[in-house]
Amino acid sequence: MACAQGMDVGDSGDDFLESVFLNENRCQDEGYAEGQADGRRKGLEQGFRLGCEKGCEIGAELGFYQGFSEAIRPSVEGLKNKARVLKTLESLQELIQSFPLTDPKHPSLHEEMQTIRAKFKQ
Repeated sequence: MACAQGMDVGDSGDDFLESVFLNENRCQDEGYAEGQADGRRKGLEQGFRLGCEKGCEIGAELGFYQGFSEAIRPSVEGLKNKARVLKTLESLQELIQSFPLTDPKHPSLHEEMQTIRAKFKQ
């Protein structure tokens, strides 16, 4: 930022004050524009990082639920109420399969995740 440019010390009093005022405004405008650009860039970087972190967390959680439901299924065969447990496991797997993995702006993304969590706790 080269804000000191444009100042001519040899100007008359009024011209000098006007030059100082205009230079100050120009410097302020340049600083504002630089700050906006820097903030936009940093905001995009932070948003990208946060999106990656949250996406990984959700993916790991869904993977855990899927793996659990697949691993527990064979051991359910010896239970008395296996029909109820199998139905719950199937329902959980269906919810996981229908989860919108490729659409982060899906309107019911959070609600579907809450439904999966609740189904897992059954």
